[in-house]
Amino acid sequence: MASAVPVSVAVLLLWGISDVLIALGARKAGVAAAVLGGNVVMMLLYAGASPFIDLPPLTMGIIPFVLLGGVLSAVGILFYYKGMRQGVVSVVSPIVGCIPVVAVAITVLFLGERMSWLQVAGAGLAIAGVVLSSLRKGDVFSLNAASLERGALYGIITLACWGPYFALIDLLTPSLGWFYPIFLTKAVSLMIVAAYFALQDAEEGMAWGRIGAWAWLVVVLIGVVEFAGHFLYGYGVGIGQTALVAPIAFAYPAFTILMAHVLFRERLEKSQYAGVGMAVVGVVMVAL
Repeated sequence: MASAVPVSVAVLLLWGISDVLIALGARKAGVAAAVLGGNVVMMLLYAGASPFIDLPPLTMGIIPFVLLGGVLSAVGILFYYKGMRQGVVSVVSPIVGCIPVVAVAITVLFLGERMSWLQVAGAGLAIAGVVLSSLRKGDVFSLNAASLERGALYGIITLACWGPYFALIDLLTPSLGWFYPIFLTKAVSLMIVAAYFALQDAEEGMAWGRIGAWAWLVVVLIGVVEFAGHFLYGYGVGIGQTALVAPIAFAYPAFTILMAHVLFRERLEKSQYAGVGMAVVGVVMVAL
């Protein structure tokens, strides 16, 4: 139990830093470079770690699940990076951070699992928090795309993709462990996003040759930090401490917002800060 606490805190910090790096990378290097560069680095690290992990045998039956997971991951990645580039990090991050709410809801609806009253209350609190944080005070009762805060719609679409994705990962983990589902689905998603950008004439006017060394460093760090966060979370799950790791780790948007406040000078309205707090607390309740 004690060893899981520093692991949980490390995951929280890494995921919070990852959000900020993604925003920086997408804005300085462009979405294509940030997505492709960061994910290539991450996959190289996964491949390098694979010989040191006891991996179970694979069967042909997992292929449809891996392909579905790859598609969900890829679509989520594209919208997430665009949201982080064009939107308000302090809004996008807590929306996407509600992944456990969607994942748990899916397991309840389709896999027959049950939610405790605490989880039900947490889900309701998180949903209300997402709505509140996505809207300016004067637009709370104008629920349409035009009234959403910058990047909120991208965050909602990402959540709609990554919620089912993590539910799928949870489904595969008991038979395959935590490493294989993430590694294989991320490999498929990398091929999909690479094909997507290859078909584009230009990515938002950003020429790869004009990307500076500092921006490339940020892109590399995206891959390193993303890998480290997922690896440590998987380790926490692997030692049977999910009940402790998940509630702490999924509170990471609070750290992201703190850094966005300092680095990007982001300021939200009081109602939005209240919504962010509700979403983070709700997610922690669902993860308990």
